[in-house]
Amino acid sequence: MTDQGWKPHYSSYVECDFCGQLTKGRIYPDAPTKVRCGACNRTIASAITLPKPPWIEDTEWSSSND
Repeated sequence: MTDQGWKPHYSSYVECDFCGQLTKGRIYPDAPTKVRCGACNRTIASAITLPKPPWIEDTEWSSSND
């Protein structure tokens, strides 16, 4: 987790499909199943393409996805 309260998703930069800017994607604690662009804040990936974030306990993960 960074000081800004988010965690990068990708290890290298990817191009955002919405704004064209390079981003590593941001995962915020209040929306752990969404990867957002750091420039335009649009969702660029969702729970369907994401594994369980390693900082979330299994009990939290299962209750938030029910």
